[in-house]
Amino acid sequence: MANVPDVILNSGHRMPLVGFGTVTYPMAASDSIKSEIINGIKAGYRHFDTASLYQTDDAHQDRVLPALKNSLR
Repeated sequence: MANVPDVILNSGHRMPLVGFGTVTYPMAASDSIKSEIINGIKAGYRHFDTASLYQTDDAHQDRVLPALKNSLR
């Protein structure tokens, strides 16, 4: 994603203002969410909206951490 506006947090890190939402209704299967997270990373998203209410925490852990470790950027 080119030229996505961002903000500088108190920590000094930048956070994109455009995020990838992961909530669905009705709740999607975990495998579906995992696939969409990978597609979002490949498309250039770096800000993923999640909350425990969405029940997508495991999908994020299973996809985002390995993607970062494998330099999928």
